[in-house]
This record gives sequence, structure tokens and C-alpha cells, in this order.
Amino acid sequence: MSEEYVVEKIKAALETAEGNRIEAQRLLIAQAVRDHALLLGLAKPHLKAIATHAVEFVARTGGEMPTAEEKPHESSGSLNKILSQVGLRVKAGEGKEGPQVQLSEHNPERQASTWDTIAGAFRRKKH
Repeated sequence: MSEEYVVEKIKAALETAEGNRIEAQRLLIAQAVRDHALLLGLAKPHLKAIATHAVEFVARTGGEMPTAEEKPHESSGSLNKILSQVGLRVKAGEGKEGPQVQLSEHNPERQASTWDTIAGAFRRKKH
């Protein structure tokens, strides 16, 4: 699988999507489902991490998927909650550059509290 093949497919997806990166990603995923050479080319740089995650998951859980009640949090809601705790917010909408992250209004007390929480987590983790 040549790297040039993957790059050409990415360029074609960007051109088809008129530069919209999110739409180009969707097109690439749809193509990769049908084109296993493209899928392998896209995934190849990440195979070690994928395999590591799979081995850790099965070793930890025995391969059983957690139920909805057992999941610690939902991804997008939790991400927005974490970002808001550190003074960031995600601007709605998807442009050519994807979602935009912006600083929220500055709140020194909340910022200090957040950093204290982060530092405390690291102190607890060391012991």
C-alpha cells in the first residue's frame, strides 16, 4: 500500500467536499469501508495503539462491553463539561476548520480551583 495512494484519496475527498474537512472525513470513511487498501493505509500508522487498546480492553474486562448504565460518562457532554471547567467552550457549527475552541470569560477563582484539582489528582496518583 503506497502512501501516495492514501494522500491522493484524501486530496480527492477534500476537493469533493470543497475544502470542508468534516465532510472529507465522512467521505474517506465511506470509501474506506469499501476499499480495504485505503482502510489499511489510513490505519497503518495507528495499528500499535489500536492493538494496545484492544489487548488492554480484553485483559481488563474479559471482552465484555459495558452497558449504558456502567459507562462513566457520555463523550460529547463530558468533553463540554471538562472544557468548561478549564475555561474553554466549543463554538457550535462545523466550518472548513471544524469546531472552534474559544476561551470563555476569565474567572480567576474558578481557574485557580481547577488547577488545584488537577494538581491534587497528580499528587494522589503518585502515592
